[in-house]
Amino acid sequence: MLYIHFQQTIIQSMFHLNELTNLDIVWFSKEYKNEYSFMSRSIPNAINFNTEKEFPLIEKKLFSPTGLTYCCAATLGFLEFIFIPLLYEEQKEGFIRIGPFRSTSITETQVTQLFYNLKLSVRNQQSLRNYYDTLPLLPSNATANLGYLGMNLFGQSMPLVRESHYQSEQAIIQNDEIITSTLENIEKIEERYKHEHMLRQAICQSNPILLEKAIHFFETSANFQDRIPKNPLRSTKNLAFVLNTVLRHAAEEGGLHPVYLDRLSSKYALLIEQASTRTQVSQLHHDMYTSYFDAVAKYTFKEYSPFIQKVVTYIQLNIDKSLTPTLLAKRFHMQASNLASLFKKETGKTISTFIHELQIAEASYYLETTTLTISEISTMIGLNDANYFTRLFKKIKQMSPSAYRKENFKY
Repeated sequence: MLYIHFQQTIIQSMFHLNELTNLDIVWFSKEYKNEYSFMSRSIPNAINFNTEKEFPLIEKKLFSPTGLTYCCAATLGFLEFIFIPLLYEEQKEGFIRIGPFRSTSITETQVTQLFYNLKLSVRNQQSLRNYYDTLPLLPSNATANLGYLGMNLFGQSMPLVRESHYQSEQAIIQNDEIITSTLENIEKIEERYKHEHMLRQAICQSNPILLEKAIHFFETSANFQDRIPKNPLRSTKNLAFVLNTVLRHAAEEGGLHPVYLDRLSSKYALLIEQASTRTQVSQLHHDMYTSYFDAVAKYTFKEYSPFIQKVVTYIQLNIDKSLTPTLLAKRFHMQASNLASLFKKETGKTISTFIHELQIAEASYYLETTTLTISEISTMIGLNDANYFTRLFKKIKQMSPSAYRKENFKY
């Protein structure tokens, strides 16, 4: 076979495998360069293989003296791959990498510990959390099937397909003793997870009674043991990050729009990392409980009909534009009077009042978290007249924007 035909065959096989599995497929050359790829996203460097050090180790497993194998490999960042050896006229021609994916779920404890080991910034932590959410989760038997398929698809047909394994060395934890949950009382662990489920249910269902019970437990009875005794502040922050994630998922289950989810999650991730004492971190807990609960109660609108929910979502996502009942009616192909009547019947508010309340809620967020001027904030929420914005803010919040910022600014 001419080499050009070999290349075409490999690329066609990569294309078909990508179409079949929706997994990223990369052909690495003998020099570990990207020869050809079908990729939908890049892999963050912090959790990827060290190509220079680790690819030679994986290659040794693929081209073992006892015969060719496919290799199930995992990074220290919990990314899993299948590697397939390539031969051209009995000579090594690099290998195919399939993935990343996961064959088991990643626990929040694993993620939090990884972030601590890697000493990532808050921004990078949030970015990686989002990346993990996009990883395909495959059945446990899928790796063997992928290995067998890959070996046959890329020309290494053999009666018995052999499997090898590679795991990146875990980051060494220095100076801090990590205490695992196995040292904790089992009954306390069970009780904690019972109340964590109660907390998620309270947020998801907007149930204030369940929320009060869950908060009471976590504030009086949880008694979390320090996982990093020599760094108690970091231990407390790690637990706060876990709580932030639990609440984010609960609010997502409750139907909160991703725009609000991202805003709340990012806000508290930053506040947690900026805290300089354990007391400050603990004080953030109550803020998180109420903020996520209130957001689900105020912004999910589950009691409305599907049509009005669409109208509300459109308003939420375009709050920075000059929205009017007439423009909304045109957008949703209705008579303005009919839309106004239906909206008032379901929400109890006029469209204009609803828009104004959302604009002021948006403005309140910027007043709490930024140093933008009143005029800049007014423009960002679709009100180009700063004086009108101030009057509207006073009407809804019973205080001026400046007074509200002085009382609520958190950064």
